[in-house]
Amino acid sequence: MSALHWTPASAWPDADTTVLCWRDTGEWFSGWWDDEAGCWFDCASGGIIEGVTHWADVAGPSPDPDTFRQSHHQDEEDAAYSAELHG
Repeated sequence: MSALHWTPASAWPDADTTVLCWRDTGEWFSGWWDDEAGCWFDCASGGIIEGVTHWADVAGPSPDPDTFRQSHHQDEEDAAYSAELHG
């Protein structure tokens, strides 16, 4: 499991980089900061989003095959353990 590092929205990410955004309403979305427009945009709608308080740069899983196999194996162990707990 990994934790996200949330950065205050006052420190903008690199322009046009897709990040995970947190709004003052408690909602999250994927979006990007546009330097020229001076605002946040929602990736799903392309619309302007107001009230962004924080953002996180989310890195996906490593493309290394050994790492993927280890991660996949851990997922299988987690699923088996969950099945034991919940019958």
